[in-house]
Amino acid sequence: MELLRGIWKNLKNTKISFQRFPIPMIFSMIAAYFLIRQNHSDDSNFTYLREILTAIYGFFAFLLVRLLASSMEKKTSKSRTLVALAYCGAILALGGIYYILRPDSTGQVLILDRPYMYYGGLIATIIGCSFVAKLDRWEGFVSYILRILYAEALALSYTIVLYLGISSVIFALDKLLGIPIDYRTYFDAFYICGATFQAGVFLSNYPKAEVIYEKYSMSKPLGVLLMYIVTPLLILYSGILYIYFGKLFITKSMPVHLISGLVLSYGVVSVANTFFQVKLKQVDFSKKVVKIYPYLSLPLFLMFFIALYLRIKAYGFTENRYMGLLLGIWLTFATIYFIIKKGKDTIILAIVLFFIVIIGSFGPMSAYHVAASSQSMRLEKILRENQMLQGDKIVGNKKINTEVKHEVSEILEYMDRHHELKEIAFLPEGFTMDDMTEVLGFELELPETVADSNKYFYSVDEEAINITGFHQLYRGDIYSGNVVRTGPYEYKTENNQIVITKIQEVPKEILRIPILDIGKKMETLNRDGAFSGDELSIIGESEGIKYKFIFTELNFYGGEMDVNNFNASFYLLVNEPEK
Repeated sequence: MELLRGIWKNLKNTKISFQRFPIPMIFSMIAAYFLIRQNHSDDSNFTYLREILTAIYGFFAFLLVRLLASSMEKKTSKSRTLVALAYCGAILALGGIYYILRPDSTGQVLILDRPYMYYGGLIATIIGCSFVAKLDRWEGFVSYILRILYAEALALSYTIVLYLGISSVIFALDKLLGIPIDYRTYFDAFYICGATFQAGVFLSNYPKAEVIYEKYSMSKPLGVLLMYIVTPLLILYSGILYIYFGKLFITKSMPVHLISGLVLSYGVVSVANTFFQVKLKQVDFSKKVVKIYPYLSLPLFLMFFIALYLRIKAYGFTENRYMGLLLGIWLTFATIYFIIKKGKDTIILAIVLFFIVIIGSFGPMSAYHVAASSQSMRLEKILRENQMLQGDKIVGNKKINTEVKHEVSEILEYMDRHHELKEIAFLPEGFTMDDMTEVLGFELELPETVADSNKYFYSVDEEAINITGFHQLYRGDIYSGNVVRTGPYEYKTENNQIVITKIQEVPKEILRIPILDIGKKMETLNRDGAFSGDELSIIGESEGIKYKFIFTELNFYGGEMDVNNFNASFYLLVNEPEK
């Protein structure tokens, strides 16, 4: 009952949201409207995605402006001018986002650099909402963030309860009273609750910047979680990373991908933990964490930058590497800032993160443009070293070594998938991947790890299955190490074989299929050309059960025929004796 009272109270309090934040609430309703329109659209191409994404951005953009306006206590002509300019800026930004999301010829809106600009702008705006109202009141920033997180947690929990209640009512009307209700009504209710109601509850509890939250303490459960669980685990994890890096130093190996993921995920959690330690009641413990713990992180960040440098030196920038670099820079800055300021003036961390996200999303230093420029320069260097680029003209050479062909192919394939080939200035106008042989002298030739990751792959197009002589048909999927069941039959992998058993009081083993033998047969058939599913089928009889096992798909992934890395789809046709 207490929870229901809380939901009812927050329903009534949504009027506060309209009073404090009228424009953001309107955008939340617009988002819900277009989500419902999309739900009832028969078009699978997300016709209203542009409008939905624009409305979501509009919610946060005008929330940012409203927070800026509310932070100005003195309504001077200067402050009014600043607020007016902020509203104009928000309108221009919204128009820019709507333009960025214009659909291409295929109807897609999130292509090329657009996802980076949209999501980067959205994330930067959300970060801006966290500090803009506190620009002239830096004290109590951690408490202010905790209050924002509390408002969202409360909104989310109430939204879930409300949606479950509405769904129960819809279900009862449909199943108990026999009133036919379209299944899409459940999604309509979800969009209304998730967009409008959640936004209303969130904004009605959004903290006011003029209130000083310095005396606000973190809740005891969260404090216990951070102090007795998260912090000890992070210290233990730090120790494991130090041991691991010591091992790498001894073995002189550097698995770059693994290091980047390990250190960045660790860094994000450790910075967040140190940030919130400021508000723990256990002051002595939190002081020690803020004072000592950042020193443990710095050597780990150094290892990350070394690993990332080696990767970029060898293969150039990609969007992920550049964003990883920016995140690593911010995490290192935050760690050093904690060492210097001992947890004071933490609003600076949010401000710096805001500008880093902006830099990484827009302009010539964005992840998209840096990656394109880096790969273009890398390709130019390779071609010049092999006398294939004279001035701005490419000279084809089919006799260059395989390693160079692999590098050139990888760069062009990457640019074709993630960018546009016309971004490489020295390629002929209108160049496509089909022109590689004519322009470069050789066709696309990727390394085995890329080109042959599905070397042992077989899939049958939809074709009629001859079921003459069989009474039952079962379809299933199986992969290394799992056990599946369709009807009365169980399938599992055992001793490099697919074992098929009929489950009954006394189980009957029907068939064993040697996986590698089938793989070798598949490889031979693939080499000879196209073939039908019947050519990779097994027919027989066991325990009085006549069967036909047909592979519709078989894949040894990873580029090797390994029984520990396979998956298969199949049909089992059976004719059991009459009882």
